[in-house]
Amino acid sequence: MSVTFEDIIMYDARNSDVFDELIALQEKKKLTPFVGAGMSAFLNFPVWKDFLDKEFKTYLKRYPDGIPRGMDYYDAASYLCEELTKVYFYNDVRREYGGKWIEEEWDNNLQQLNTHAIYWLPKLFNELVITTNFDQLLQHIFPGCTISDPSKTEPLNRTLRSGTSLIYKIHGDISDSENIVFTKESYEKHYSDGSPLRKDLEKVFNGKILLFLGCSLNQDKTVELWQNIAQAGMEGYAIMPCELGTQHKKRRELGEKRIKTILYDEDDHDAVRIILERLYFETDESKHFHNLPKQNPCFYGRKGILKSIYDNFQTSGLINCYQTISGLGGIGKTQCALEYAYQHQTEYNYILWINAETPQLIYSSFHRIAEHLKLFQKDFILDENELQFKMQRWFETHENILTIFDNVENENSIKLYLPLTDKERVLITSRKMNIYGTHRIDINVFNVTEAVEFLLLRTKKRDRYEAKKVAERLGFLALALDQAAVYILKTNISFAGYIELMNNYGLAVFDPKMELTSDEYKKLVTATWDISFGKIKAKSAQQLFNFCAYMAPDNIPIDLFKSQCRFLPKPLRTDIQNNLTVESILADLQEYRLVERKSDNIISIHRLVQEVVQDKIKGDFSWIKNCVDMMEAVLPKDYSDQNSRGIFSLYVEHALSIAEHAMIEGVVMQGEKQHQLKVAYLYELTAFGFYNLGQYRQSLITFKNALDIYEKVLSKEHPVTARTYNSIAGIYEEQGNLPKAMEWNQKALHVREKTLGKEHPDTASTYNSTAVIYEEQGDLLKAMEWHQKALYIREKILGKEHPDTASTYHNIASLYDIQEDYPKALEFFQKALDIREKVLGKEHPDTASTYNTIGGVYTGQEDYSKAQEFLQKALDIREKLFGKEHPDTAITYNKIALMYLYQGDYPKSLEFSQKALDIREKVLGKEHPDTVITYSNIASVYFEQKDYIKALEWYQKALDIREKVLGKEHPDTARIYNNIAGVYSDQEDNPKPLEWYQKALEILELNHPYTKIVRNNMRKCANK
Repeated sequence: MSVTFEDIIMYDARNSDVFDELIALQEKKKLTPFVGAGMSAFLNFPVWKDFLDKEFKTYLKRYPDGIPRGMDYYDAASYLCEELTKVYFYNDVRREYGGKWIEEEWDNNLQQLNTHAIYWLPKLFNELVITTNFDQLLQHIFPGCTISDPSKTEPLNRTLRSGTSLIYKIHGDISDSENIVFTKESYEKHYSDGSPLRKDLEKVFNGKILLFLGCSLNQDKTVELWQNIAQAGMEGYAIMPCELGTQHKKRRELGEKRIKTILYDEDDHDAVRIILERLYFETDESKHFHNLPKQNPCFYGRKGILKSIYDNFQTSGLINCYQTISGLGGIGKTQCALEYAYQHQTEYNYILWINAETPQLIYSSFHRIAEHLKLFQKDFILDENELQFKMQRWFETHENILTIFDNVENENSIKLYLPLTDKERVLITSRKMNIYGTHRIDINVFNVTEAVEFLLLRTKKRDRYEAKKVAERLGFLALALDQAAVYILKTNISFAGYIELMNNYGLAVFDPKMELTSDEYKKLVTATWDISFGKIKAKSAQQLFNFCAYMAPDNIPIDLFKSQCRFLPKPLRTDIQNNLTVESILADLQEYRLVERKSDNIISIHRLVQEVVQDKIKGDFSWIKNCVDMMEAVLPKDYSDQNSRGIFSLYVEHALSIAEHAMIEGVVMQGEKQHQLKVAYLYELTAFGFYNLGQYRQSLITFKNALDIYEKVLSKEHPVTARTYNSIAGIYEEQGNLPKAMEWNQKALHVREKTLGKEHPDTASTYNSTAVIYEEQGDLLKAMEWHQKALYIREKILGKEHPDTASTYHNIASLYDIQEDYPKALEFFQKALDIREKVLGKEHPDTASTYNTIGGVYTGQEDYSKAQEFLQKALDIREKLFGKEHPDTAITYNKIALMYLYQGDYPKSLEFSQKALDIREKVLGKEHPDTVITYSNIASVYFEQKDYIKALEWYQKALDIREKVLGKEHPDTARIYNNIAGVYSDQEDNPKPLEWYQKALEILELNHPYTKIVRNNMRKCANK
């Protein structure tokens, strides 16, 4: 019988403690493997003593017994070198230890590598590996890894400094005869005081702890060196064989050498592999991960479907990497996909289960996976573009992945998340018959045998004849059969008794030879639901079930009902606040498989069952109205802290489901005006959340849903409708689509001036956004004019200490900053900062924005210590609130890059520019104005370094986008013309600069602040 991990741990009382210590050290990346000959023994390389004996017997006939008595291994190797000459002896060593194997021989010998301990080394360790072996096994299991020895110092220094991969061979490599160590003389030189080896290992021991593997740890020179260096308080670890009954003695001996040990029975040859395998799984579970729902213990049948999925995945061709299980609701698609995943779980490194019914559920599923895989810092919320980028990068660098997209409604919603190579496998379930680019597997109802066996198995009854009657009456539909089986089992009713119930509930008899329609499936589920639901006596359970019918089917949080109980009818309002009654309610619903309990706080309900419940309560709008009220209350109204983003992500899918059901039910167009507007506001709150998460596409769609209602219920010239126009304009402005932004902004302005007047705060808000658009278009005079309009209203109506007034102070300061009027800029920025720190606090995003811009002003004034101070304040807040991959954080990275540029610290400037660029290209895209700014900044760094080729390359990138997006007549395009002219001007005898300066002047208005700069540059160039 093979040894188990538990057997090894129980072999010695200290093994468990030592293993726990290894886990803690490995999690901190503190362990460095020290690999001895035992790890490559499976290749049948001879033990060093046996090799030396053989050499003596073969070549020195006077020593028929091998190494002479009293001669140690070091002397024996030296003697052979002298007798045979070093060349011949080295060739024997090289031949015996695989140095002459061709790649085909290595491949053949490594085919069963996964059954040996050394297989786990590259999975556990990806930096430094130390070995006494001069064979080349480690190179073959760490392909591409750098090989070094004590004759070379830089590779080890680089690894210790930056974590690069390195195999450090203490005794050299079989391929390098000059630096291989096996004679007494070479050992003495190698291990002497002050030797490169001693210096190297002292560096290693300062930051790493050795794990000895395949080493005897007898008193040889390597162990002596370890003991000498380890005197400074270092400890090592080992996994060692030990004769039963001698554990205490062995541990004491190794303890004197400062080595803690996991001991195993010397006959358990697989023990090291088992320990390393368990260490791997205990310390890096992200390398073997699945997020599958709980396996269905009652799954039955579908062998043909499961075999088809498996067979298709084994065949070559990209289309077979993508399969779709297609069929109507309730037929068992999800359960087949889940069962396949569990049956083949060990064949995949990763199995990703994605709820794919809506784009937001897809986003939420991948977001939770990315968080588990540690693709971003904990408690941060990625926007959609960031998440897609990170997942694609992860797919590119990992393999052996199965991704399951469950219940796909719209194939376009999953495209950007699909793996792009044929290394992964994708399984889709969908009611759609055709998903482009996938191999389709149609799933139908159970056949007669499967349905009957399923019922008998689930109910533990034996009446096959009556079971067949029940199966036929339920059309062999998996969901209906499951609900019937649960009811029969719980009530102990006979099959005949259940048929009688079906007759009472008016379930029609279907022809089993005819294919059932979607509506008929629904009737089957309705009948079984009616029967099961009749057993639920508690009214509060029935009420909760009705509410769940309008939520998204998965991940319904019970805490929602607890926190918003004021919107619930009695008795649910009372019962939901008592933990005991909550448990009773959920137990009732779960017992008859009406809901599935995911955790203490989360339940799910089948989509088809939801449709049945919706039909039952159709026309009673109170349920959907109360759902709308709950969602309106729970969704955040402010996103200045990280917690609000988490709340939004938890509830957004339910909010969208409720709003959409409200539209379908007719609550919006037929209900009271109050409820119509509540549904629109629910859409608006959801859109606001998407906006704050940077999901601009989703935000735009949802704002327009709100707008459709507002325009129909309130008219196109109502202030609330104008608010939505203004919000839509803001999204287009964030996306860099300035013409669209201005179009929607003008709609809002027209309504607000007409209905609210020119001195209303909401009108001032539109004046403010109009000014921002003009500023981005390069029309600074217009921008200042509109900001002054906003300021007049805000100071007059809201007062001089209102956050909105602070926003206008801030925006006016930015205009002065652009014009390099730094005193004026600081004056207005300080006004804004005083208000924001006082009213909003020092860690609010708006306060960070002012810190950021003040830092930029000080950079312009060349007061770099002040610039650093304010930019660091901004960066601390933004990284804390938004994380390191948010567009607002990129703004600060960009400002810091400019500060370093002005200081002449070009490497630092490029470093922060690249940080900003990585974010902007991923999140905003390569054609966004902010991305173009970073292109220009990088070009400026290269220009200052006199690298004109690189500077022109980056300016050209910026110019291509400016001309495409803003046009050739835009002031920002003129700026790039000016910068390109500057590059040419800095090169002697170049005729091009005047041409580019002229192009810039042709765009700029006479009074534009940048015109003067271009004219001065042009004059200097002409006077050269």
